[in-house]
Amino acid sequence: MPFTSRNPTSATCGHVLQRAGFRHKWYSSFGPQPAPARPNRRPRNISAIWTRLLLLFAFWSLLFGLAAAAEAKETCPWLNQETAAGFLDGSVTSTVTFAIKDKTDANYSNTEKNDATCEFVRHQGSLVMTLRIEVETITGPPDSFASYLARCGPHAAPLKAIGNEAVACGFDGKKNQVSEQVVSRVRGRAFTVRITSNSDSLDRGVLRDKTRNVAEQVAGYLF
Repeated sequence: MPFTSRNPTSATCGHVLQRAGFRHKWYSSFGPQPAPARPNRRPRNISAIWTRLLLLFAFWSLLFGLAAAAEAKETCPWLNQETAAGFLDGSVTSTVTFAIKDKTDANYSNTEKNDATCEFVRHQGSLVMTLRIEVETITGPPDSFASYLARCGPHAAPLKAIGNEAVACGFDGKKNQVSEQVVSRVRGRAFTVRITSNSDSLDRGVLRDKTRNVAEQVAGYLF
């Protein structure tokens, strides 16, 4: 009959080891866990970065372009925009057109290159007021100025102290527009000043005075 050990100490030790192993596994499930491995970062999208840079460059180019265009805007040689706004009793927009576009053209004198038409417009609701100044170098025979005087027609009223041979006139236009006009000359240059308004309540005498005051400034500049 084979011998079988019934040593209680061995049995107890085995039992303890089994329990110890079980507890080790149980504690390990609740103990500190190793940090998970960080995933590899995705490389930055180079095309997106270039797109943003290009958009930023385009924005600043547009901004500087608008600033340059504002600085390059032509100004009226005889009346600035602020003074025109005072005559028209409100803020105005301006347009300046020079007769000679190429200032380097040797076929024209410096005086002719400075000939221009200035127009200032005030908008306020349905009200529209326009101040127009035209300055031209007189060419042709000595009596060429007569063609400018004809702009006032037979009802022209002579004016003094506004250039030479100055005349004033008023006329009615379309859509309830009324205008007052002064035609004169200084040396070899003719000029016309006209203010037009569609206001029914505007005093015609006030409009006439404004037109003559502008004409005085233009004549003073041309002298």
